[in-house]
Amino acid sequence: MDPFYLAFEDRYRGTRELIALRLEVYLPFVQPFKALYETPEILDLGCGRGEWLELMQKNGFLAKGVDLDEGMLLACRELNLNVCQADALDYLRKLEADSLTVVSAFHVVEHIPFETLRQLVGEAYRVLKPGGLLILETPNSENLVVGTSSFYLDPTHQKPLPAKLLTFVVEYAEFERVKTLYLQEHLDLATAQKTSLFDVLAGVSPDYSIVAQKKDDPEVMELFDRAFKHEYGISLDYLANAYDRQVDATITQLETKIRKLAAFAEAQAQKAEVEAQKAEAQAQQAAATLQTIYASRSWLITSPLGWVRAHLGKTRLMLKNGVAQAYLSAVAPVLQPYRPLMHKLSIWLLRHFPEIHYRLRSQARRKLSFSNISSGKISTSIVSPSQRVADVLSDPAFLTLERPVNLSVNATSISTIQEDFLEPLVELNQMRQSATSICFVVFIDKEDPVALESTIQSVLRQTDPSWEILLFACEGLEKLAEEWLDIDWRVRRYPDLIHTGETWQLVVAAGLATTDFIGLLSQGDVADDDVVKLISKKVRDVPDAEVIYTDEWRLLENGTLGLPFYKPDWSPEHQFSVNYVGRFTAIRKKLLLDIVLPEKIANSAAEYSLILEATRRAKNVVHIDDALYIRHVPEDIAIGGYFSATALADARKVLERYVHMENPDALVIADTEKGALQVTWPVPQDSQVTLLILTGMYKRNIEGRGEVILATNFVDSIIKKTSFKDYKIIIVDDGFVPDDLQALLLANGHESYTYKNDGPFSFANKANFATSLVPGGLVILLNDDLEIISPDWIQALAGQAARKNIGAVGAKLLFADGLIQHAGIVIGFHGTAGHIFHRTEPNGQEYGGFASIERNYSAVTGAVLAYRKEVFDEVGGFDERFKTDYNDIDFCLRCIEAGYRIVYTPASTLYHFHNSSFKRNHDNEIERVLFLERWGHVVARDPLFSKHFQKQSQDLPLLIW
Repeated sequence: MDPFYLAFEDRYRGTRELIALRLEVYLPFVQPFKALYETPEILDLGCGRGEWLELMQKNGFLAKGVDLDEGMLLACRELNLNVCQADALDYLRKLEADSLTVVSAFHVVEHIPFETLRQLVGEAYRVLKPGGLLILETPNSENLVVGTSSFYLDPTHQKPLPAKLLTFVVEYAEFERVKTLYLQEHLDLATAQKTSLFDVLAGVSPDYSIVAQKKDDPEVMELFDRAFKHEYGISLDYLANAYDRQVDATITQLETKIRKLAAFAEAQAQKAEVEAQKAEAQAQQAAATLQTIYASRSWLITSPLGWVRAHLGKTRLMLKNGVAQAYLSAVAPVLQPYRPLMHKLSIWLLRHFPEIHYRLRSQARRKLSFSNISSGKISTSIVSPSQRVADVLSDPAFLTLERPVNLSVNATSISTIQEDFLEPLVELNQMRQSATSICFVVFIDKEDPVALESTIQSVLRQTDPSWEILLFACEGLEKLAEEWLDIDWRVRRYPDLIHTGETWQLVVAAGLATTDFIGLLSQGDVADDDVVKLISKKVRDVPDAEVIYTDEWRLLENGTLGLPFYKPDWSPEHQFSVNYVGRFTAIRKKLLLDIVLPEKIANSAAEYSLILEATRRAKNVVHIDDALYIRHVPEDIAIGGYFSATALADARKVLERYVHMENPDALVIADTEKGALQVTWPVPQDSQVTLLILTGMYKRNIEGRGEVILATNFVDSIIKKTSFKDYKIIIVDDGFVPDDLQALLLANGHESYTYKNDGPFSFANKANFATSLVPGGLVILLNDDLEIISPDWIQALAGQAARKNIGAVGAKLLFADGLIQHAGIVIGFHGTAGHIFHRTEPNGQEYGGFASIERNYSAVTGAVLAYRKEVFDEVGGFDERFKTDYNDIDFCLRCIEAGYRIVYTPASTLYHFHNSSFKRNHDNEIERVLFLERWGHVVARDPLFSKHFQKQSQDLPLLIW
């Protein structure tokens, strides 16, 4: 057969691993058959590449597949799967009645005529045993993108099958019960706080399946109740109702605010009228006085004339400014956040309060004056005639000018008051229809017009027009900037260069830009065509985002592209080590207005300072997981945001000032070899550190040491090599402690406790028992098959664990041969979770140097795990349903769920003679299914591990090219 379809399937369906992971949703439906039959038999119609057959074989089922495509069958046979070439319906007709437990067809029914489908369902009912299941999975046309576009991407599709139709077909064939499963939806939608219109259109589960069961005895049917009662995925009704409720709630809140606003505005207007009446009375009294003055020649009478005139002028000015300020401060800030409903609300206000609305608009139109602006500093919400455009743009009170077209004081009312300088700003913002806008700050510091052209052209190519460029040129390079000013009306130049570093100019640009966000674009660097569009999409998804960063490519000195740098989501400890955030970073304007950078430091250290300060202030730091920036980087600087030799000392001072805000006793060390920083956090003097060593007193032959009792070897290395002294060891044994170990413990003030357990081994239960022995303070949970390498290992772990935002801390563990055993755990690796950089050299040459610096992971191993006792109690310790697998990972993820971070530190390095303490086979299937049910959303996308790495790699995370 033409290999076209197999290639088409490989491209658009997804990897085998991804499909297998998705198919695990059916395991709760089929697992009960293992209690009913010795070898349950499954037939998969249209088996394709065999992902379902392979999953069923692993779970103890006798699985067979049929397909017409020889290419697909060849792929299955290479995996030793039982398949044959046949027509699905013909094959079913030849089978005996009541012979199978499951008949499945994944993405088959949309390929066949409707009458053939009806016959296939009828034959499936005949061949299924009582209680047997029919599974039919197909694209979900309720998802409007699927129903109108992606369904027709496959030329062999017939037509979409609505879920109600497929359900009726199955019910008509006399199946006892039918369950609809909605599948493959975006996992965040079910728990999202807000539902957008785009979510309603494209967020519905893109696939669905019908699981139908043939009638059997009630006690048999009851075994499947749990799977049938569970709800799966997201329907169109669910998203549409969520969106309607959100809109209704917004309108209700807004109407309440409008009523309050109207009452307040009415009170302000009445107050203004009272002031006007007083002023009128004063004016009449002054007029009478003037009549007397004009009739008199006495200087005693005429001398007060100047005072009276001045008084009258001040009174009128106060009245005018008072009314205008009342309108601006009361109306505009309240309405401004609700731009999409502005038109509707204006009509509502006119209808219910026409007099107030007319009075306030007319007063604002007459009293606001922006003309003849020259210089000065804004200190109130009213712009005086002496203020410059730059002062308006740099004043937080006038951030609303970024969208003048959407204010109740609209573009028409502004442009009719003789403010010629504001017209370009109004025009600029009327062109913007996106969720946000970006100002690219380009610092021209070298005579290189070619490099400048490539940089500016990358902005001109943006697919979203919501941008502007601010050019800053060093002395003698002004002509390079001037050549671009007539190319596009969004390109502007600031003539006065205040600093000679681009990071400082970025802060200056905050007072000049008309956009929501601002970011650096260095001369010669290039932004992706879609960077503005993708940032706007991210802001639409995360409205309170204030710092947004992307991945980046490295452009080497020889003009070739180096490795891309794929970054984790926001990782504070990683940023402490290096400036991994890097480029492109967009910072919200209102955040930049208040930032002051240190003087006389290297520019890259200043940029590091800016990122630290901006992320400290930001409500939300957001990452776009795509390389959208090409950056010139010297070849001798490692990938990952490392510092050059000239900038490292300045960067250390910057970080030291920053961490001292958290703890004045923290020490920052500069690693000149790597170009990275490390923070040593102090261990609180009033907090005891308890080392809990779980042991079964196993023996092991270790090269160079002979046969040793692991626990004895480990305790001996702790006592001899550890530099930190304020700790206590508690050995948690299974009932036996050798005499020499007992003597070693007693001689050094340590102790042992016996853990009694008559059932199967449970690491989680033993760890919970051990931690219950500790009244409080800092705990380091330890396997016994370890040996100390770095003397300050306790300081590194306990110092981090003592910090209030840290939930758990893990160490760098090496095999006896010196290769890495543990340098952090990635969720989604190997289908569930796995160790990154497993069995690689610990030489700092791994991708991004991730194993050689302190950074955040979603989990670290329980072999060496530091935590505060209060955190352990808060999250409920280890879940004892995970007896042997995933208990440490689940604990870390629950710490993150509770608001804490997980830290990996290579400053704590130990040998780990892996799996000496407890021999087991990975993975416990029951625990694996439980883990996927609980943490499937993290398995799908670990926020601290880029989507661009292959999750099935056994060693280094290989880049997908």
